[in-house]
Amino acid sequence: MLIMSKWLSAGLNAIMIFGNIAVFFMYLCFIVPFYYLYEAISGRIVNSILTGDDFLLTPGRHVISAAVMQSFPSWPYAILMAIGIAINVWAGIKFLRALLEILENIDQQHYFSTENVGSLKTMVMAQLVMVVADVFMASGNQLSSSWFFRINNGVASATWPTCFDDLFVAIALGAIYVTYQHAMAIKAENDLTV
Repeated sequence: MLIMSKWLSAGLNAIMIFGNIAVFFMYLCFIVPFYYLYEAISGRIVNSILTGDDFLLTPGRHVISAAVMQSFPSWPYAILMAIGIAINVWAGIKFLRALLEILENIDQQHYFSTENVGSLKTMVMAQLVMVVADVFMASGNQLSSSWFFRINNGVASATWPTCFDDLFVAIALGAIYVTYQHAMAIKAENDLTV
């Protein structure tokens, strides 16, 4: 059996501590969707988009009329962003907790464990759910881009290319999952023959 160095074990433990802290703060991110709904209720969505630091103005000269500001679909924007952020936070928590399980198993020197297979599957599924969340956020960000020529550069800055990026990550994680699952089957077969 391989013996893990003290430095590697200490590094894994540090990563797991920071990962657990990140999970805690991700739970706090469930407040953000309510902020978007509050902004819609109070009628400040347009003002937030036009004056917020999270939105960058596209190049060129753009004049936004009062009629455009009045006709902006604030509620669909707020609902799309709230749903997208909530789904993304949930999937991010699932992804990070599965990763922490894998790191804990590695630290305990359980390299080939069925828990790792389950955790990898959870990571793949969470990444696919993030693609769905990206569709909601990209739709909302498309509204602010089309109506006000503002590009969201803040927390929920998903665009259409982000959907494809996350899909590529899901495919890569899926390949790792299938490879690891196959390695586990070969190991189980070798354990029976010895």
